[in-house]
Amino acid sequence: MTERLGSEMCDFNRAMGIFAHEKPVREVVERIARLDPDWIHSMHGGSLPRESMPDFIRALREEPCAYEGRCSGAGSQPGPGAPQPSTG
Repeated sequence: MTERLGSEMCDFNRAMGIFAHEKPVREVVERIARLDPDWIHSMHGGSLPRESMPDFIRALREEPCAYEGRCSGAGSQPGPGAPQPSTG
């Protein structure tokens, strides 16, 4: 995979609820960036060669990617006492 799809990945992950919070994602992104791997083979999705990683790393560092409490694009209301979605 060599397309620059970092922004689209973040939008998709946020909409689908892939990541509950951004902080752990960003911590792992920093660890991966320090490793500077030749390839990343994701569990779901394409394999990323080194030359395509900067866009994905930038997007995960800078763009919102955590779940926002939506169900199929519609807002949902958490029940009493439920944790609120992260705002940043």
